[in-house]
Amino acid sequence: MGSYCGSGSTCVSDCGSNDDCDPGNECNDRGQCQAGTPDPDIDSCVGITVVPEAVVPTVHLLIDHSGSMEWNIIRDDTSTEIRIVALDNALLASADSVVPRLQSKVRFGASLYAEHRNDCPWLSSVDPALDNYQTIDDAIGAEFGPTQPSGGTPTGPALAEVAAELALRDPSEGPRIIVLATDGEPNTCASRDDTAGGRQQSEDAVAAAFDTDGIETYVLSVGSEVSADHLQRLANLGRGKAADEAADPAPYYQALSAEDLVAAFDTIVRGVRSCSFDLTGDLANVDRARGAVTLDGTELVKDVDWQFESPARLRLLGATCDSFLDATEPALEASFPCKIFIP
Repeated sequence: MGSYCGSGSTCVSDCGSNDDCDPGNECNDRGQCQAGTPDPDIDSCVGITVVPEAVVPTVHLLIDHSGSMEWNIIRDDTSTEIRIVALDNALLASADSVVPRLQSKVRFGASLYAEHRNDCPWLSSVDPALDNYQTIDDAIGAEFGPTQPSGGTPTGPALAEVAAELALRDPSEGPRIIVLATDGEPNTCASRDDTAGGRQQSEDAVAAAFDTDGIETYVLSVGSEVSADHLQRLANLGRGKAADEAADPAPYYQALSAEDLVAAFDTIVRGVRSCSFDLTGDLANVDRARGAVTLDGTELVKDVDWQFESPARLRLLGATCDSFLDATEPALEASFPCKIFIP
């Protein structure tokens, strides 16, 4: 059934077949009953229904697998979980863990890293993809056992390798993120005792990833062994700030319990999920100023709840973005005069 632009620039139709028209008239392809050709001064209402694609982040989880990861979160407190096991529980172990719960909304990849004899950095990796939980669990899940971690902590070289792989991905896919979870001061491949060199390599790798390829790094300390100064410098550099930025420092995360770990990953991943939506289709004649956007049937206020990022992308703002991210099956709809877009 056709339609045409009626009053108020809305799509309307007078008929669905000739039976709906008076004798002598026919239902044309614009949904009008007419005896002759369609009125050329009445625009055809092009019915466009598209699925705006949420901008999907790529998140690579870089997990320290050095020997100290088999310690308890609080090193000498056996009431706290073993570090690598707590990470498994937070990320993979159940349906409520971060990766299985959000795998349809985030491209997850994962790497375990350490220094094993002459293999430095040693990495066991799975490339990022949507719906990637089973692949990650099959490939590295067994390495989260309490006796598996070993070796040193070459964080800088591991960061550099993961960043190099992420840099190969098309940036138009969405943000590219590294989430580093580590429990100890970094060292170099040349010496496990070279903490100063390890720190410098880590900071250089994070800065280069952002400055060269726009890859952000979020930092999570498991336990309390990593110095606050180094964590802060990594966090700042990972968000494109000066290493010693103090007025508006980037957040870093420290987990001193299993609950802290879950909360930290949830906060980080929630922060990198997007409230931006690409509108595909023929948008050339859309009256953007008269557009209306609704979330679960409630009309949103332009420039308060939503705005255009570009001619073909809209973004939810503030509390509206929070509501969208919190909802299990949110219904977002954007409509414009004579054209409809349904995410």
